[in-house]
Amino acid sequence: MKAPDYWGVAGNPIEHSLTPRIFEIVGNYLDIEGPKAIFIEAWDIESFKRSIMGLNGDIWLSITTPIKHEINKIIINKKTDENISSTNQIMRKEGEIYGINTDGEGFIDAVKYIGINIKNTILSIKGGGSTAISIAHSWSKYGGKIIKTEGRRKLANGPWDKSIITDGVEDLILDLDLEPGALVHNNSKKYLSITYNESSGIDDFGVIMVVSQHLKAWEGIFAVGEAHRLPSIRYVLEHLFND
Repeated sequence: MKAPDYWGVAGNPIEHSLTPRIFEIVGNYLDIEGPKAIFIEAWDIESFKRSIMGLNGDIWLSITTPIKHEINKIIINKKTDENISSTNQIMRKEGEIYGINTDGEGFIDAVKYIGINIKNTILSIKGGGSTAISIAHSWSKYGGKIIKTEGRRKLANGPWDKSIITDGVEDLILDLDLEPGALVHNNSKKYLSITYNESSGIDDFGVIMVVSQHLKAWEGIFAVGEAHRLPSIRYVLEHLFND
């Protein structure tokens, strides 16, 4: 496996991001040495392009808001279902940019990690942005049921419509209108937050999910065909806050 020259995260805000550390853990596990960790602050696609223009060589990046919604403009090959409009992982290789979205699949693996079977489990989703769409798409694909809770945006129609129900009691509640870094202040395991901040630990769902998303990116774009060599979610979590 050819290592990139750089790996890291791009978007805004990113100062709290665990992504460069996760790259380091997975890279060490695979005996990859050399990439420089980078944090690219970008408010739009133009500022992002200016930032990477001065970086020579190959780059692996996790992409967050607000540019995950615009990044498709510069991707030549996207390995994601056409219903998913955003991209949260990119790879620049030999000058060409490839992309994938692992929001949905990362969420699925994170939920499985905490011991929940997806099939017929009812998930209440508040919000209708690109992350909500990605999660709804994967949740439906794995046999889960969905209750739509309208937030700032309404969940659009798509292949997940067949899984939407209008009655029943939710097993899990996901609020996607939370600002980055905000946490759900509820002790019930029913409430999930996919964000995290400096006070979060390895048992917080947001941390578990960012690790799950990242491993899916290695599997789908950074190290295709090498899934059997990747560390487990548990391994990455156990090393995440160690020096």
